[in-house]
Amino acid sequence: MSLPPEVLDARVIVVQMGARHRYAVPSIFEKAGLLEAFYTDLCGTSGSGKAAGTLSKLPLPGGIRKKLSNFAGRLPPELIREKTKSFDRPALAYEMRMARATSPAVSAKARQDFDRDWGEAMIAAGYGDATHIYTMMSGQTLEGGRFLEEARHRGLEVAADMTIAPSVERIMEEECRLFPGWDGPVTYCSVYNEDNPHFTRMKEVVTRFVCPSDFVADDIIENWGIDKDRVRIEPYAVNDLFFGIENEPEPGTILFAGSADLRKGIQYLAMAAEILRARGRDYRFRIVGNTTAHIVEQPLCKPLDFVGRVPRERMLAEYKKADLFVLPSVAEGSAGVAYEAMAAGLPSVVTKAVGSPARDGIETSIVPERDPEALANAIEALVEDRAARDRMGTAAKDFARQFAWDLYEDRLIRAVLG
Repeated sequence: MSLPPEVLDARVIVVQMGARHRYAVPSIFEKAGLLEAFYTDLCGTSGSGKAAGTLSKLPLPGGIRKKLSNFAGRLPPELIREKTKSFDRPALAYEMRMARATSPAVSAKARQDFDRDWGEAMIAAGYGDATHIYTMMSGQTLEGGRFLEEARHRGLEVAADMTIAPSVERIMEEECRLFPGWDGPVTYCSVYNEDNPHFTRMKEVVTRFVCPSDFVADDIIENWGIDKDRVRIEPYAVNDLFFGIENEPEPGTILFAGSADLRKGIQYLAMAAEILRARGRDYRFRIVGNTTAHIVEQPLCKPLDFVGRVPRERMLAEYKKADLFVLPSVAEGSAGVAYEAMAAGLPSVVTKAVGSPARDGIETSIVPERDPEALANAIEALVEDRAARDRMGTAAKDFARQFAWDLYEDRLIRAVLG
């Protein structure tokens, strides 16, 4: 990796909840000699993490045993373990509060309390020789908010990976109004009838917004008043495993991958499937990913085949036999499954909100959000025109190679520090 001279003296503290991408980001900074420390909530190498591993072997109720096993399985790679610090006390307190939560308001308060306590604990742990903090705007939370405020007070730069468009809560409020009775997410807006304070804090403390897509960048500039000079667009990466798939399509097999919920646009795919069925198109819509019985039982979803969540090996097989990948999300950051589908050589139909780096008419077909008619038309066009379908699939696989993980390391460091 060849880094520009101006970043060689940087020292980065990575703040991250959970084991996202198997701790790839702190590992990237450590490989480059730039990691000062890695601060996380719970991991399997801490005292609580080891205890969770022991308890997970006991005959406890399935849900509890699974959660304990998940905590114990958060194992940072050896490369970064000496620089890893977990904060068990605030993290365990948060889990207990959430377990006792009796309403969305109580859950929202528990998350605010954790953010405060975790931030104070990280401040006490110190900043060392750090020049930069790298954190994430994940879902509805700017991870480590109080810690970031103090970092700015001390003159450190703060970079945030904007994993989803901040307007997601506003978008989902509208979606829940359009589809009453469906399972919608509990948002800060729905609980308190105002914007999430994490988004206000974001504008104050983040000096560089690392956005995975144009959709996210446009949102924070146009809807949240962020100066475009503070914004960098850097797409994510895809596991090399998916490049090994040789797509052998079953014509008319349409694959949706991801949580089947309102944010991912399952309602619009169901409507498009009904439109296509009325046209006499006998396509099969395979919905692979988590969902709820409440979604599956919606009358609108009758044309869809809900497979449920599957292990990775089975997912590879789904990509192999799919004719087309479809994701009509109304809000994302940059959906990882869109990269996987490209690497597998699948043509796709997506919305701009999916945040795919693929180009309209070349590697994908982009349709407007909340437009089942346009979605149905795009699906039909690719399934029925086999030559166009094959061209797009070949182009997608070739295009995806620039998003391999080994290339992402250099791209990420330049986006954060360059």
